[in-house]
Amino acid sequence: MKYVLSAELTIYEVYELQAELEALLGSLQEDLVIDGSQVVELDSAGLQLLIWLTKSVNAQNGKVSYSCLSNTLVEALDFCELPYKDAMYKETTNDS
Repeated sequence: MKYVLSAELTIYEVYELQAELEALLGSLQEDLVIDGSQVVELDSAGLQLLIWLTKSVNAQNGKVSYSCLSNTLVEALDFCELPYKDAMYKETTNDS
């Protein structure tokens, strides 16, 4: 399943976003691909949300991958030394 993050992942949006993600987790039947291309503003609450989301999906024996990360998100993940490069989504095709 692919989930597109909103443009702002700050303390002002995280509470509502966490409720939305909890509902998503309740029905998640597959691995989660997070599209971070829209993120333009991020603070520590947004980073905490991403860490919580990753741990929650992993607790359900799922896997989180990232695709299309914005520069803002990449800079924050790099600054905090959070691993994401190995979790980049690699789309596969069955070309012959």
